[in-house]
Amino acid sequence: MACKICELIKKKEGLLYEDDLVVIVFGDSVEGHLKIYPKKHVQKIQELEEAEFNRLFTSASLASTMVFEALGGAQAGLGTNMMVNSSTMTEHLCIDVVPRRSNDGLKLQWEPKSLSEDDTKDASTRIKDKCDFIGKEKPKKEVVEEKTKSELDEEHPMVKHLKRIP
Repeated sequence: MACKICELIKKKEGLLYEDDLVVIVFGDSVEGHLKIYPKKHVQKIQELEEAEFNRLFTSASLASTMVFEALGGAQAGLGTNMMVNSSTMTEHLCIDVVPRRSNDGLKLQWEPKSLSEDDTKDASTRIKDKCDFIGKEKPKKEVVEEKTKSELDEEHPMVKHLKRIP
């Protein structure tokens, strides 16, 4: 089944902004709702390359500022929420920029649950261990040159002495 978002990008339907990595379209939840999509078809944020990731979030930040300014911002008591829809449950990765006004009726609040002290400690330990890698480059995989079968045969001591000399 084809992705509706990829089709929209191909047809260039209703695009507010487009560059080589992202597109921005109007959403339909509230006035000024924008959806920012990577052009590359991905469902999870982890599937993006670094440049795509950076462009997606830079575009979302600029879109949020644009919406804030275009709709009156501080004078209108306006703010914005940015939500990342990233999972195998979504058709295409998306960042929603949703303008907010006091008493707008949108229910975007989550109800936090209380974890046990042991669960909290365990999770914080595992996450803290991973934080040591923030800001550091991933180690690059060493490229190993593959040898052809004939090169391997020539190197192998058991095969080397079996070669015929014409």
